[in-house]
Amino acid sequence: MAHSKTPATKMIGTREIASTCGVTVATVTKWAASGAMPRPYRFGTGTNALMRWPKEEIDSWLEQCRVRDEQQAG
Repeated sequence: MAHSKTPATKMIGTREIASTCGVTVATVTKWAASGAMPRPYRFGTGTNALMRWPKEEIDSWLEQCRVRDEQQAG
């Protein structure tokens, strides 16, 4: 049986998102906890859990934020 190869989804973490947005890791963590951004995939449990997001999902969210901000600006 042949297996089809699908491209792996690039996952990014809080540091990369914080750097992209110009905010702290704590801010990204707060956004995730409050539902202000897409829900992360959690690896592990409790406060030591790693949070990761599909890069495409974050790129889409950032674009939606950019469009919303432009519309609000006028």
